[in-house]
Amino acid sequence: MNWQASPEIVKAGVGEILDYKTFRTDAGSIIMLCGVSGAGDRKAAFEFMKKNILGKETVIAVYGKSADYAGVFFGVVFYDNARK
Repeated sequence: MNWQASPEIVKAGVGEILDYKTFRTDAGSIIMLCGVSGAGDRKAAFEFMKKNILGKETVIAVYGKSADYAGVFFGVVFYDNARK
């Protein structure tokens, strides 16, 4: 991942939580959270995402192109009116 690249900032609603670090936007794009490993409590992370971003508007700093990562975008996600 090229962290020096300027991210694209987009707003997107969250339509579906796919797993503990991946979700689908209302527009159908798949976003995987940057910096999340599988070492923690996956069930708690999944529930956290359901509670805090499912069905809500988010602001996403997208890194790279989906073609670089087999159709998945990597991003840093801000929620609760981009305060968290």
